[in-house]
Amino acid sequence: MKRLHTGLLFLGLTAAATNGASATSSGYPATQVQQIQGIPLSIEVDPNAELTAVDVFIPAGLERETVATSGISALLLRCLFQTPVTGVSGTSSLKDAVESFGASIDADVTGQWSRISLVARSDQMPLLVDDLYHALANPDFSAKNLAMARKGLLSRLGETASEPVTVGVEMFRRAYYVGGNGLPALGSVPSIMRLRTADLSGFFAQTYVQGGAHVSLVGLQTPALRDSVKRLVGSLRPGSLPAVTIQTRPFEEKPMRVVARRKIGNPLIVVGFPAPSPENRDFATMLVINAVLTEGIATERTTESDVPESIGSSYLYDIAPASLAVYINGGRLDPNFGVNQLINVASSLGDRELNAEALTKFKAVARGSLLMSTLNAGERASLLGLFAQGGANDPLNGVLSSLDAVSGADVQRVAKQYLKNYTVALVLPQNETDGK
Repeated sequence: MKRLHTGLLFLGLTAAATNGASATSSGYPATQVQQIQGIPLSIEVDPNAELTAVDVFIPAGLERETVATSGISALLLRCLFQTPVTGVSGTSSLKDAVESFGASIDADVTGQWSRISLVARSDQMPLLVDDLYHALANPDFSAKNLAMARKGLLSRLGETASEPVTVGVEMFRRAYYVGGNGLPALGSVPSIMRLRTADLSGFFAQTYVQGGAHVSLVGLQTPALRDSVKRLVGSLRPGSLPAVTIQTRPFEEKPMRVVARRKIGNPLIVVGFPAPSPENRDFATMLVINAVLTEGIATERTTESDVPESIGSSYLYDIAPASLAVYINGGRLDPNFGVNQLINVASSLGDRELNAEALTKFKAVARGSLLMSTLNAGERASLLGLFAQGGANDPLNGVLSSLDAVSGADVQRVAKQYLKNYTVALVLPQNETDGK
């Protein structure tokens, strides 16, 4: 059974913790929503948790970037992680301070947010949140720190250039979204090389604000941790940003095709569809459709983490409007066969209702994929924070309840609405004679 992939691209700053309390097949602990200085704090309490996760969502996502500043969010986060902080172990970079406790810190840039994720032993978390507070209160954007951050980001950018799924999904995003949401999550080499201290300082002052920010917590909440989160929130400037109007290109009746060549072994095809966002009543139905499109066609599995499976997907619900990118690995499934099968299945879903047996199966697959994607506290804090942006009081359990209620008629209706038109992105192997 596949995990639910969200399309988030971590900056690769450190390894995330993989243990901790997990959800059960019956669902998640109920979410509590509190306010800290006007910022929502979504909490999934586990009084016995050895590990606690805290995710901070800051409204400094791709939608705030331009072609000239592409990559500034990711570069800023790297500078932040290298900012010196003074804790119980002395002075070191924020990243080193966190890792000295055996904890993890990572970050990603989504359409709407820059997200910082901390996972640590529950008794240590207040100290590490305070370290993050100090870095946010006095970020180091000096020329020396910027040069180090730029080198690390360019290295990570080079790695992703040969990751077929990453390349294919970003090609689809660029074809569909206009403006910052269509830009690469990690930026481009020319823009990263152009960015200077003043650019980062200005972007930080503009976007690292309390309005639109959100914090999620999974694990043990203590008075000390709440105090630390309150100080952390206080490091963000009061105020809000103007809303961004998200523009998209219409899906044409004749599918748009975009092509790129990379140093990969086999071709990869991405078929992208529009999709409902988590707060939309049809979101759970689309999760079932996603299960049909991937599990209903896949013919081969792999346990190798660096090899794409025959067919998979990334649900890009970190952007509104959302989209669904289904990818086909040409080395494991004939590309023409895979695309034709995918489009045929998508069309058939709109033509007739799923029978009761198939509906039950794919609802179970969708439920299992969601649970599999939240096996530990860090994963759940991430998804909880993303889903809570829609204002639901208990968003994770709300999705599970909505999945239970999906009917065959719902699947047919949503398929007719969202799967009619699509865009195709082709990532082909680069020949030795090809240019980059």
